[in-house]
Amino acid sequence: MFISHQLHRVRKAFNIVLATALVHLFPPKHHTRATRILDEVLSFEPENARALLARAYIFEAAERWAEAAELFLRVSDYLRDDLELSLAAREEHAWCLCEKTEYEAAIDELEFVLDRLKEDDSYEERKARVCWRLGLCH
Repeated sequence: MFISHQLHRVRKAFNIVLATALVHLFPPKHHTRATRILDEVLSFEPENARALLARAYIFEAAERWAEAAELFLRVSDYLRDDLELSLAAREEHAWCLCEKTEYEAAIDELEFVLDRLKEDDSYEERKARVCWRLGLCH
């Protein structure tokens, strides 16, 4: 029983890493395969934040802005303790809002993300991307 549970956990962790890699490897080329893997992970653990984040990126690539925005927001709430992933999810949530022409909400969210990123001397590329996205919203 214990070994079976351990194998299940290892398989789930492997599948999450594999699906996340497939999401970002020449998108959307591997999204169909990633979706199948994510469906399996989410069938066992529907609130798995990393799997939901990968699914949100797939929706974003497919320009399914409302679905992506909702998932990115859920993920940012789940990952509050992981500042880096939480801010990434909030940034993408804001981008989806921008694509849905909800500019004021997108600007507020992007400014929040930028303020948090400014607290750290790293993340220069992310800061630049957030500023670029802010400019597009304006």
